[in-house]
Amino acid sequence: MKPQEYLAEQLAQARRAFQAQLGEAALCQVSKEGRITGGLKYAEGRLVALRNLEKRLQLGEAAEQAGHAERALWQTIYGQHTAQTWRAYAQGGLDACANFLKALDQAQV
Repeated sequence: MKPQEYLAEQLAQARRAFQAQLGEAALCQVSKEGRITGGLKYAEGRLVALRNLEKRLQLGEAAEQAGHAERALWQTIYGQHTAQTWRAYAQGGLDACANFLKALDQAQV
C-alpha cells in the first residue's frame, strides 16, 4: 500500500470517528455550549494531522520526512498546552503521526 492510500484510508476512519464524537450537532454549537470533550478533540487532532500529512505528500515531501516533521509540530503543540482539551487534541495528532511512521517502518505503506 502506498503512503497516499494509507492516508486516504486513515482519513476516512478519522472522519467517521470525528463525526461519531460530534453526533448531529455542529462543532461551533458544541463548542458554544461548552460540550467539547477529550474524545472529540482527540478525533479532531487525529483528523488534522492526517490531513496535514496528506498535504505534505501532495507537495512532494518524502513520506518519512513528512511524518517526522508533522510529529515534531504536534510535540510542540502538546508541550505548549496543559488544558485537557488541548492535550487531547495534540495527542490525537501525535498518535496519527506515530501510527503513520510505524506503518512506514513496517513496510505497510
